[in-house]
Order: sequence, then C-alpha cells, then structure tokens
Amino acid sequence: MNLAMISTSSGNVPVKKTEIGDIVEVRSLLNSGLIIEENGYISFVLPILNQWFAAKSLSENMININHIIEKGTLDYWKYPLIILITIFKEDTIDNILREIVEKVPGFASVLIEESIKKWGIHNDITSLSTQECGEKIRMTMSSWIKSLGILADIIAPVDMNRTILPIGIMKDDEWLYISWYRGRKKLPEINILDGNKIEYDWLSYKGARPGDRSSWYWRWTFEELRGKLTKIIKNKALPICTEIIYKELMWSTSLKIVRKGSLYTKSISINEIKSRIEKEYQNISDINVNKKRVPMSLYKDYIANLEIKGINVVECPIPGEDIENPKDNWVWSAYSDEQLYIRTVKIYKEVIIGYKEIVETFFPLLKNRLRKFVLYPFTLKGDLQAPKETDGFSAGPGLNWHLEPLPSDYKDFILDIQFTKEDSDDFHLDDNIIYEIGKKIKEYRRDDCMWLSVTRTGQVLDIFEDTPITDIIYKWLEYE
Repeated sequence: MNLAMISTSSGNVPVKKTEIGDIVEVRSLLNSGLIIEENGYISFVLPILNQWFAAKSLSENMININHIIEKGTLDYWKYPLIILITIFKEDTIDNILREIVEKVPGFASVLIEESIKKWGIHNDITSLSTQECGEKIRMTMSSWIKSLGILADIIAPVDMNRTILPIGIMKDDEWLYISWYRGRKKLPEINILDGNKIEYDWLSYKGARPGDRSSWYWRWTFEELRGKLTKIIKNKALPICTEIIYKELMWSTSLKIVRKGSLYTKSISINEIKSRIEKEYQNISDINVNKKRVPMSLYKDYIANLEIKGINVVECPIPGEDIENPKDNWVWSAYSDEQLYIRTVKIYKEVIIGYKEIVETFFPLLKNRLRKFVLYPFTLKGDLQAPKETDGFSAGPGLNWHLEPLPSDYKDFILDIQFTKEDSDDFHLDDNIIYEIGKKIKEYRRDDCMWLSVTRTGQVLDIFEDTPITDIIYKWLEYE
C-alpha cells in the first residue's frame, strides 16, 4: 500500500480503513505509530505527515492539480503545495505551478511568496546555463501573461499583440541580469548579452543573485510584475475606466487651469476656464496635474461636452464646504457636521462603486484573492467621529469602519455610516461582533472563509483634497 494514497489535502480528513486494502498492513502501520485509528477511520498522527504525503501524491500525479483547481479546494492544499515547491524536482514543480498561475494567479502569488525564498546575499551559483535561465524566465513570464488579461498590457513585457518580447540575459558568476527588447529588429526569443557592449532598444536591466534555489525563476517574474504594478498603483496611474475618477481628474485639471487650490469646492465658470486656456495653454499638448500628464485635447473635449449639454460651469463632483466664514483655519471647519456627513457618505459610496469597476476591469483573474472584492456584496459599517475641541486645540474628524458580507445573491452593497460625537479613540471591535462577522463569512463566503479575516480600520478622515475618491480607491488596492 502506498502511504501517499491515504494522504489528504487538509491533514485532518481521515480515510476509511476498508478503502486502503489489507487489514494486516493497516495493523502494521498502526503499530508503527505513524497513523491512528478513531471510530473506524485512520489518519496520520502529525499533520505534517499528511501534508508531505499529499505533496508526494501531487508530484507522482496520483492527484491531478487541475482536479483540485476545478473543485475550488486549493486553499486546503496550500501547505502540501509549499512542501512540493520547496523539496521536489523542478520539472514537476513547473508543470503544477504553470497550471495554478494560469488559472488561479491570485492563489499562485500567495504560494510563491511563501514557498520560494527571496534573494539572499550568498555566493551560490545557479546550476542552469545562461540559455536555460532565459528559457525558464521566459516560460514563467508567459504563464503570468496568460493569466493577467488586460493587465498584462500595462505591466508585462509584451508587444501590441500581447506577445512576450525577446529576452536578453547575461550571467556573471552568482549574478544574473535580464532585459526585454523593445526595438524593431527581429531577434530570437532568447539573446545572450555581452556586458562589454552597449545594447540599445532594451528595457532597463534587472540584476539579482538567484542562487541555486529551486524554482527561483517563478519568484523572479512574480516580483518583476508585482514591482511594476505596485509603482502604478502608488502613482494612481491605471488607465481611467470609471466615471468618478474621470470626473475628479477633470475637476483637478480645472483647478489647475484657473489657479485654485486643491481645497476649493465652489463652481468654476467655463468662460473663465476658456479664457485661461486661450491665454496660457493654447500651444500646450498636456498639463501636469497631481503628477499626471493630462492631454489638453481630453480636457477640451470635456468642456465642449458640458457646453453641448447647456452647462456653463464645472462643479465639484462631491459635496463641498458650506460655511462661508469658518471660525479658524482648520480645513474641516468649513464644513458643518451635516455637510461633513453628506460628503463622507457620498465619497464612500463612489469608492465602493469605483473600486469594483477597476477590479473587474484590470484584475479579472486576480479578483478572487482581493479581500474587499470577495466580501462584496457587503455592508460597510462605520462610525464618523465629529471634530473635537479641547482647550483651544482642534482634533479633526475620524472614521472607524469594517466590512460585513451579505448573501452572495444580494444585489447591492449597504453603506451604514453613523455620525457620533463620542470622545473615543477605541476603534477595536467587540469580540461578540467579531464572532458574528466570522459566522457570516463562513456562511456567505464558504469557499473563501479559510483566508478571509475580520478587520477594522481606524483613520483620520482625510477627504478634503480634490481627488478623495481616487485616493481611497487606490489605497484600497494598495493594501489588498
């Protein structure tokens, strides 16, 4: 009897004695101390043994990885897969990881992060030749590209047809350097570069010490793509696909053109905008707004469309200040409590809508590993704390909030933000509330409850600049 055949994905699911063959062999195993019998079932004494034999069963194709993917039970196989990637042969690892990366890239990223070591300061030299290193990196990058969809056009080394670019590679002792070719020449898929020659039409070089660790090339390509995506999200530079982000960008551009600060919320006359464009922006192709280059043609089209609709002013896309002469210079002092509440609710409503649109557009296969998206539809419950004054010192408003999942067939989200003037800095949830939310996660998100958790966010209410919705959406993406 093969021990791998009684292994399980979770390490806790027993196997019937009658299913594993000869009773004598079972008794021999029981006497060995490797397994135990309970209520007519047997299982390994230590979960690590279950996980190791589960990994072995995967490596020998006793269990097909595609069957696990199709059943949606990958999370139960996380630790066997980590063992597999850490211990077993590279060819076996590559075949299994390729299937996971191309079909469930969100889970693959977690798996690679936890199983393949980061680059260390060591002198180990990879046993692969320069050519083989290029083949491995190109193979893994191709798998990621298949899984990323439209996102590959933004962060991956691909051409206009989403075909992977030729790779250039150079090996120098323990160091490995790669680049991707953007030129017009027809080059081979893999090119050995000469460090003594200046190479043109290559993207920036990346160098690292991969060492001789198993499957390092999977982490190499993962970190390359993650680094580019992280930079784009930090710069809030995804292509615009939501109405509210577009409106906020046009509002920011209007403020820049008429020289108003980012806290300004009153309407702006289109005649004033056109006059300023004619005087200062007539021969300018784009304008720098919040570290973004906004094409003037895009902005002029926006103004023209407003005029076609008979609109002669540009309005702030969210409710603005309502106190004409505030008592002090704090930004929140220009808002009554009621207006502050209205602005907050409007912003978070648009944040939820915009976040969902961006995820569905750019992260079609990654979305099932993004916590807020998986919890959707949800109730966002929050406590909006009013500004406080103590001994002449003014503390700004705050917002403490958390998400509670709704049944998956629920049509929309619920925004439940309550205004409070209580003087409390405690934003932690009561244990009973955590327990109840946990129950909802298990009931409503059964397939994801293993990795979903209950979290509470406490923050200063930073919603007074010109693009608060855009800022919060990207903050949500950054901390997923």
